[in-house]
Amino acid sequence: MGFYVNASIKAKCPLYESIVRSGQGRIAGVQCEPVSRDFGFKVSNVLRCTNIQETLALKAKFCDGNYDMCPYFRFWMMAHEKDWS
Repeated sequence: MGFYVNASIKAKCPLYESIVRSGQGRIAGVQCEPVSRDFGFKVSNVLRCTNIQETLALKAKFCDGNYDMCPYFRFWMMAHEKDWS
């Protein structure tokens, strides 16, 4: 099963990278910037949803507007708190 990445869809969240979905759209998610880039190999984080409709709803709720309320954004900020101090 192949996955398709749509990086052309933009969002306000600074961590947002793209929408990812399977060929039939049954598995989909929002790809965000990794918490850490120090793994030594390419890693990505995808917030998975059950289908493309839920993925677009998640994007509309958090990525396009209230990204500071997104649980992943909050976790990322806590992980990088020392970098901002």
